Amino acid sequence: MIGPQAAGTPHSAEHEAIKTELIFRASHVHPLFREDNLAVYYKLEEATRATSYAASIKPYQRTKNGRDAWWLALSSQYAGNDKWEAKIKCHEQLLHTRMWKGAQHRNAFVSVQAAAEHMTYQLSNEHS
Repeated sequence: MIGPQAAGTPHSAEHEAIKTELIFRASHVHPLFREDNLAVYYKLEEATRATSYAASIKPYQRTKNGRDAWWLALSSQYAGNDKWEAKIKCHEQLLHTRMWKGAQHRNAFVSVQAAAEHMTYQLSNEHS
């Protein structure tokens, strides 16, 4: 049973995001789930073949579990909050400590903006 819809959101109050809601509602026993899960695994394996990321999905090779290879291995290892925080820290240091170099500073600010889309972070404004 799905709870009531959260006020002003497209997902239930029980779940914090549409993604979580969809995962909760998805049937993992439907015949197409196994086929789709295999397809995801093979696409990930092909994309990471001969790269440093290939070892991350190795634990899912035997079961060909694409969902876990994507979510548990790649997303959590390479796109977690700690990665965004490290990116922000590195670029903030450049912005605040280096002598002005237009392109470097613009690139650093754009990178901080991109990271801020994935986590809560107060971007510098014109005043600061």
